[in-house]
Amino acid sequence: MAIPRVFISSTCYDLSEVRDTLVTFINSFGFEAALSERGDIFYHPDLHTHECCIREITNCHLLVLIIGGRFGGTYNADTNKSIVNAEYEAARQLNIPVFTFVKKNVLNDHAVYERNKSNKADIVYPSIEKNEYAKHIFEFINQVRRSPVNNGLFDFQFSRDIEELLKKQWAGMFYELLADRASKAKLESANQTLSQLNTMSKKIEELVENIYRRVDETQADTVIEALDRKAEVLSFFRKIENIVGHSIIFEVEIDEIMKIPLNQSWYDWLAKVPGFEIIKDVDIHGANKTKANMLAHLESKRIIAPISGDLLNEDKKENEECRRKFESFKHFNEEERRKILESIALPF
Repeated sequence: MAIPRVFISSTCYDLSEVRDTLVTFINSFGFEAALSERGDIFYHPDLHTHECCIREITNCHLLVLIIGGRFGGTYNADTNKSIVNAEYEAARQLNIPVFTFVKKNVLNDHAVYERNKSNKADIVYPSIEKNEYAKHIFEFINQVRRSPVNNGLFDFQFSRDIEELLKKQWAGMFYELLADRASKAKLESANQTLSQLNTMSKKIEELVENIYRRVDETQADTVIEALDRKAEVLSFFRKIENIVGHSIIFEVEIDEIMKIPLNQSWYDWLAKVPGFEIIKDVDIHGANKTKANMLAHLESKRIIAPISGDLLNEDKKENEECRRKFESFKHFNEEERRKILESIALPF
């Protein structure tokens, strides 16, 4: 049976007791620990031992990073890093969950370092074994903390502190796994239901068409075409509602909307509905992206910005779909358009 493999990354000499204790803890979970000093890593005769450690991380599922007061061995491929730095970066690149622990006295000195970065005077940090490596160690802590993801970091004083925190973190991971399974099952069930509804809808459409054709063969095609057009128009307005988030475009009087001329594009027409405006020459991918709630289209390079809603990325296909459905709206006479708007004005 395959089991999770946990790589323990830290300097060895000062943290040997912590590393040894963690092996027992990891094994108690039914996991397998991987430590360089215990022969858990294959040291290929054609590779440097550092590269063997990095390569071994590809065979692991979790990484426990422990930062103490020693810099450790310099990484052979980059002398600006320690081997521990390199192991951490390898795990990050592989998207392996990293659980970082920093000795409490080191983290306290790190706070002093942060407050005195601009001070060029030499400061002796009691927690750091060799003061010339203090900056490297503290900046490594910053690298972990400032990572946009996977940047959980805890202080510790004793091995039991690490064990207690790992228990909680791993329990949280297991809970997420179970929750994801439940969500996946619900999603599959919903998709299956939607598929069944779609099939039923098509059957109903076919049935209605057959009934129309039998009852009135001469008018059947006209009636069916009108129903199809109405369905297209409804889907157009529902799409706008989904983008905006609610029926805000219909919170004004329908009479006001009916007065808006139809001899224009769908986005120009929509822009004249109270609550919308057209903003020309706006780069939605640049500084103006923060302008809230924009509905964009590609062809005119304009943006319709409703009062509220979510950003819809520029898409030629969506623009063409909206154009076609708006043409269907134009096809109806005034009375029919009013009925459509009245039906859509109801809360969605």
